Amino acid sequence: MDINVSRNGLGDELAVASSITDEVRDLMLRADLTAAEVKPDGHLVTELDRAIDALVRRRLAEARPYDGVMTEESDPFEGRSGRTWVCDPLDGTRARDLGVPVWNFALALVGPDGWPLVATVLNPLLGRSGERFAAVLGGGTLCNGKRVRVAPPAALGVPIKVGGTGDGRDAPGSVRDTFFTLDAAGSPPAMRRRSGVPTVFKGCRVATGQLDAAIYCGRHAWDAAAIALLVTEAAGRATSIDGNVQRYDREVRGLVVSNGSCHDLVTAAATAAYRDHF
Repeated sequence: MDINVSRNGLGDELAVASSITDEVRDLMLRADLTAAEVKPDGHLVTELDRAIDALVRRRLAEARPYDGVMTEESDPFEGRSGRTWVCDPLDGTRARDLGVPVWNFALALVGPDGWPLVATVLNPLLGRSGERFAAVLGGGTLCNGKRVRVAPPAALGVPIKVGGTGDGRDAPGSVRDTFFTLDAAGSPPAMRRRSGVPTVFKGCRVATGQLDAAIYCGRHAWDAAAIALLVTEAAGRATSIDGNVQRYDREVRGLVVSNGSCHDLVTAAATAAYRDHF
């Protein structure tokens, strides 16, 4: 199945994003790019992060020289078109270092109004041939060529499944946990399970209906832009952590993505937990 790009004229932009993602996949499967160091902010960075970052910037300079570029590992480039490519070269660097196959490449083209127009996400290790998402504004979301949709509303009395931040360093309360449930009153879970599952991976689980919602407590647009489009084009909802529409070509106020029906419940819980965070 193909994404419908006839209504929005974004076929060329999707082709650029897809071509870059093809090249990134080859890089991600190389076993020699393993040297790592800890950045001043405490996050891990490897040769692979930097190699992907350089590849993306090089290809975008060739294909879309007037667009801006914002990536995790380099200073932003201010373009003249009003559009910005936002990229996380490797979301889940620590997971890759530990051998846990939940790390992803994420790329989004954000329009002049701050909303994503095109997005691709790649996990090269899940399944037989990896997992690849693509979305275009108004064209839906595909995973490995098949259309996906968020989960239906939970039945009355059934707790909703939420992907928390997974980051215990600055995440308060129950939303620190990687996976938890909320009941209809927004009560925190009685039991919790913690691990470092990356934001993009959990956002993709919302797009496929495996999670009802996911929370991101950070400020980086590259952690949020691609999954905001993937989820909304899968009939879900994406807002700041306090439930507001926001831009994805600059610092964000966290992110909540959901199936829509539980969104207000999740944002209320997240806002209460992060009242003094932003």
